[in-house]
Amino acid sequence: MKAASRTRVALALVPFTALTFGACGSGKDPADSPQGCPTGPVQVTAPNSLASASVTGACEGATTLVNWSNGAAGSACTDARQCAPTCCYCPTEGRSALTSWCDHGRCATANDVCCAVAGTPLKSCG
Repeated sequence: MKAASRTRVALALVPFTALTFGACGSGKDPADSPQGCPTGPVQVTAPNSLASASVTGACEGATTLVNWSNGAAGSACTDARQCAPTCCYCPTEGRSALTSWCDHGRCATANDVCCAVAGTPLKSCG
């Protein structure tokens, strides 16, 4: 009976791991699963350093609204649209937005992008 319980626990952890790490530069569609901010909200004040879009409060379908490139975290950028977007939960409950951030000339990590969404008012978050 213990082996069956362990199997159920292991299977229960697989979707959580995929949800948490799947949006971080993998081959998955960035609009598949929103992710949250693990470290705390960050307010972005540099103008035009964030690019964000949503369709009726969701990431799904937002990939066509902004002409994003696929710049990886840490790569050089002059515009947020040069960075690959991440689907992030918005501070407004039940909403998410596809967002990228060019932070001081470098594409931000998925976690940093989602913390920027958590701390910065965005039209795409409503």
